[in-house]
Amino acid sequence: MIEVSRDTSSKVPEVTLIFWIIKIAATTLGETGGDSVTMTMHWGYLAGTALFLMLLVVLVVAQTVAKKFYPFLYWATIVASTTFGTTMADFADRSLGIGYTGGSSILLLCLLAVLGLWYQSLGSLSVDTVNTPKVEAFYWAAITFSQTLGTALGDWMADSTGLGYGGGALVFAAGLSVVAGAYYRTNVSRVLLFWAAFILTRPLGATVGDFLDKPVNRGGLALSRPLASGVITAFILACLLVLPQRAGKRNQVAMWFEAIATTTNARPAVARPMPIASPSRSNRPSAKSDIAAPGSMWPSGTGRVMMMARTRHIAPMGTIVQSPASQLIRGRTIRSSRRNLGSARSTKATNSARFTDCRASRAGIQARWRPKSS
Repeated sequence: MIEVSRDTSSKVPEVTLIFWIIKIAATTLGETGGDSVTMTMHWGYLAGTALFLMLLVVLVVAQTVAKKFYPFLYWATIVASTTFGTTMADFADRSLGIGYTGGSSILLLCLLAVLGLWYQSLGSLSVDTVNTPKVEAFYWAAITFSQTLGTALGDWMADSTGLGYGGGALVFAAGLSVVAGAYYRTNVSRVLLFWAAFILTRPLGATVGDFLDKPVNRGGLALSRPLASGVITAFILACLLVLPQRAGKRNQVAMWFEAIATTTNARPAVARPMPIASPSRSNRPSAKSDIAAPGSMWPSGTGRVMMMARTRHIAPMGTIVQSPASQLIRGRTIRSSRRNLGSARSTKATNSARFTDCRASRAGIQARWRPKSS
């Protein structure tokens, strides 16, 4: 049975301009906050990594257990992932001696592996599907690796290339501008552009954070790390209070592919000669719409309950067109319904013939045992 949940709300915020503003501020806070613990407070990279790892695990569990989207909980988890990524990247690059290039390569492979497993398991990398524990596990794993990768890339761009923190920030800002232009001007996959922008915002925040707290002789402003962290925290809280965020909505196509992916081994049940209540006339597909009403339940007779919806997407020029996924699902439903209709008709004819034979046999028995008149 293929079942689609009616809960279309995601547990991540809607991707808007304010989302990216808070994201960049959170990554900057992760850089200054991580450096405050490991350098200013002299905890060291290993102890700082262990501290923020425990905090990240607790917040991810809380985010997974939560029944809906909570902005403060979500962004607290994002900040925890950025601070963990900062200390983890610094520990790998400086304490273990892997280096910026080696660390970035390893983290990139880990991120691609997580995204590949996510896509193979669920058939989609869209963040609009983050509403189940399995998807959230892939989501937060990808977030953590992307945050750590962004820190390594930021340090590599600032130190290894000689551009400095200001130059590195300009390079990553230019990269984000290219992604934004591709979003508005091209038909490149929106999922691909989202993850590209998400990864680029991390090194941008890392270079900005280093530019604020690094010494002047290293190209920074030498500001107090705790003070900079407090100012950025206040900015994020103000954004969340003044500009409240809404939960993202799950795409109907993604919901269908997720449901189909979990039932690939399911086989249709054999049609049985039992009455099936017909849907109301208002829910039946009409000749004009050629698709079931949104949210209506349409029995296909194969043991599957098909919830049809008007699945549409916006073309680049603003033209509304029928989604190929909905056409595929509708075609399979119609073919299955036709097969089962023929089976039901043959079953009805067989039962009718049997009923006629029973009536004839009963009439013969009654005539045989009827007493003869004198």
